[in-house]
Amino acid sequence: MIKEFPDSEAIIQRLNKMFVNVADVRDDGKLCVGNGDAQLKLIENEIYNMIVNDASFQADEVPEEIINQFCVALIAVAVAKCRVLLRPGDDDAAA
Repeated sequence: MIKEFPDSEAIIQRLNKMFVNVADVRDDGKLCVGNGDAQLKLIENEIYNMIVNDASFQADEVPEEIINQFCVALIAVAVAKCRVLLRPGDDDAAA
């Protein structure tokens, strides 16, 4: 049986949701600048745990280093596509 994988749009939406879950929010509900390094590390850990805890994951076939590299690459996509990092002065991100 072939396992279906999500399309790229679903992956980007999932990354965006991960960011929103760790983002700092002002009292008025708008996103604000927070500790981007810490936020990205939380997202990276979530991606890593999703992979290694997946029932179909075969740890003996994929070295941990490759998983970590994949997580970092996916974080780079999140930064580029989802605008998960706010710069001081930005009014919006992760829209």
